[in-house]
Amino acid sequence: PSTYYLTCNTTAEPFNNADLRRGISLAINREAICKTIFKGTRTPADGIVPPGIDGYKEGAWEFCAYDVDKANEYLDKVAPAGANGDRGISVTLSYNQDGGHKEIMESIIGDLAKVGVTAVSDTPEWSALLEQYQNFNYQFGRLGWIADYPTLDNFIYPNFYSTADNNYSRYANAEVDAAIDAARAIADEDERKDAYRAINKMVADDMPIIPIMFYCHSH
Repeated sequence: PSTYYLTCNTTAEPFNNADLRRGISLAINREAICKTIFKGTRTPADGIVPPGIDGYKEGAWEFCAYDVDKANEYLDKVAPAGANGDRGISVTLSYNQDGGHKEIMESIIGDLAKVGVTAVSDTPEWSALLEQYQNFNYQFGRLGWIADYPTLDNFIYPNFYSTADNNYSRYANAEVDAAIDAARAIADEDERKDAYRAINKMVADDMPIIPIMFYCHSH
């Protein structure tokens, strides 16, 4: 089980503003991407944790819903739309062109244009792109996470613990770190699961990444 998502550099403008991240997420039509590009073989993501992982909860990330009106509400907090609908916000979307990502990114760019956000493409080779992520020299870009273990921790710790290697959003929330440390020390399965669900909600409110779709590897 895997999650395809956009990582946001939460330390750099304009993505250091959570309302921008929420608004962009709400503007993306995940259903259209899954149905049109993937002929229904992928599922719109409603969070970082995919179905099949013990503890998955449907609709865990409220800002993963497709809601253009609500997207405009959050984006208005960042930059109100002008008479022509343009907000004067231009963002750079980084992705590697191999692997079929171009069509997905073009769909997202089109969705953002509908809410007055201009997105321009940055398309280096994968090795160069990864270096940009590692150096936090980007605004937002394509990534994916494939389960190593079928646990909630395996999706939350690597992506959101402040010092984790895969935390390319540079998300740092001391409360989340402390909650993850505490959850990792819980021996009882149900109690630990509840703790991770609460952490998942904390991260969902901050929206440091933008989940797009869930997928498995098909042969």
